[in-house]
Amino acid sequence: MQESLIFYISIFLASAVLMRIGQKRKNRLFLLISLLIPILASGLRYNVGTDFKNYENIYNGIVPNLDLKGYMTYGPTELGIYFISNIGIALNFDSWFMFTAFSALTILPVYYGIKNFNLKHPSTAYLLYLLVIFPVSFNAVRQLAAMSMVFLSVSLLYKRKNIAAIVPFIAATLMHKSSLILVIFLPIILLFIHKTTFKFREIFSMFVIGVAVLLSGSVIFSTFMQSSILSDYSQYASTSNAAAGSILILKIVIFSVFLVFIIMGKLQKLEYSRLFVAMSFLEIAMLVIGLSSVDISRFAMYFSVFSLLFIPSITEVFTRQVQRPILLLVSLYGLIMFFMQYFVLKGSDIFPYQSIFGGF
Repeated sequence: MQESLIFYISIFLASAVLMRIGQKRKNRLFLLISLLIPILASGLRYNVGTDFKNYENIYNGIVPNLDLKGYMTYGPTELGIYFISNIGIALNFDSWFMFTAFSALTILPVYYGIKNFNLKHPSTAYLLYLLVIFPVSFNAVRQLAAMSMVFLSVSLLYKRKNIAAIVPFIAATLMHKSSLILVIFLPIILLFIHKTTFKFREIFSMFVIGVAVLLSGSVIFSTFMQSSILSDYSQYASTSNAAAGSILILKIVIFSVFLVFIIMGKLQKLEYSRLFVAMSFLEIAMLVIGLSSVDISRFAMYFSVFSLLFIPSITEVFTRQVQRPILLLVSLYGLIMFFMQYFVLKGSDIFPYQSIFGGF
């Protein structure tokens, strides 16, 4: 187990360092390697992740024996995994092809989204993503790919490439239909996407929206989950785990820090700050509703990537001399979260690590 812990931390740190070097030297080879390391670590794993056997069964047992019409009557009915699996089967590859493809679809959209937003300290943001969110993809394979593509889609909206933003959104719905949540919250996203300051009435409006979401959220999302397009996921409506409350408190503290700096005007020069704070607020709303339903809390994933990747940007309120030690503390926060969530609490069942070539 300890060997696996060292393995994960080493490859994630190495990926972030290589990305830092690649960006500083404008070296595409270093950038490519920084992306390939986690993609291959996830793609070439064996019997690692809560749902590994289920996905193996889809690849080896279900997809080869069903045509498209038969698969659509099966479940889950998203076509992304069906098409990806058929490509791998046609090439005579084992299930590692499917896992590697989904891993790439989880890493690459986030990388290009970070570039589109032009986030401050992107290598630290990338490290936080690898430590805190990426391991969830070892379990929620399709949903994390969908989340990453929704993030890319919003980043393209931010770049005012509205037509281009449709492509990753459609791809996200092919991976996991829960990504349709973007449509529900699109008006809020468009409201906050291009301005850099919060006026009092906008802060008030945000809290009114949040209260409305909290009061009506359980009914809305229960109806949404029971609709025909999401009926396959109704089994997720169950009680959340005991750690949910602690995570929620932590998220509220982080959001409060964001909001204070925004109100003080400390982050005005960051054009994306207003959007990221609004998305952080929506994440908290989803987590509050999700205290009574695991799957509703999983909708928060679509917003959690924004709050997490925004953390390194708050160092911009400090002088350059102070930024480096604070970034080190941010990295330490990511390491502690990884240790607690995945090693201690055994989230996503990623320990011990084993690849198709052998394990620790």
